[in-house]
Amino acid sequence: MRDLSPYERDFDDAYPDYATGPYEAIKALTERLTASEALQLVDCHQFQRFTELLEPLIEIRNYKAQAPFPTDIKTVLRLVIQLKQCAVPSQLLSGDPKRIFFAILDQKGFQLPTVSAVFHFCHPGSFPIVDKNVEAACEILRDAHASDFGGLRVPKLPAPKTSALNKLEKYRAFMAFIDRVVQLQRNQYGGEPDYRFVDRALMVLGAGKK
Repeated sequence: MRDLSPYERDFDDAYPDYATGPYEAIKALTERLTASEALQLVDCHQFQRFTELLEPLIEIRNYKAQAPFPTDIKTVLRLVIQLKQCAVPSQLLSGDPKRIFFAILDQKGFQLPTVSAVFHFCHPGSFPIVDKNVEAACEILRDAHASDFGGLRVPKLPAPKTSALNKLEKYRAFMAFIDRVVQLQRNQYGGEPDYRFVDRALMVLGAGKK
């Protein structure tokens, strides 16, 4: 497999909005979700009143926006807090993470790319981010280095209206492929590449296919 380091180094210039500063800021923000009283705050009366006031603004935005914002803020927050606070089982996307994955997909405005980002920021070492650029980059690598990927197929993003189970299986396929990319990068070029390294590299590599 080609060395992904040059693509990774180009990431901050190519995608300044997703560069190290904003990324680390979001990671830091997710630590608020670990507070012992987080779920109680979501269930309190004042929060319920706040969401009722916020609902008209969300509905107005969604009336004109193509990408809807979730209207059930309370449910989404509870799920994300549960995800952040849960243990990740050795069999990924099983147990609590699997249940939460399906439940988040039930909420307005969530497709696999956004859900994968939620999972990644809650557990950066366990879940990669996937999107169209990553999909394109996986195809480039599989076409150019088929022998490195054995029986792994190119992972594909699911259509928006397919079942949640199909989206789960598509995410698992991305995870298997990206895990292989991490392994190849480490074995062939050294260093300690992780999901963040690969995400940055694949974003830049995949952008060239458009």
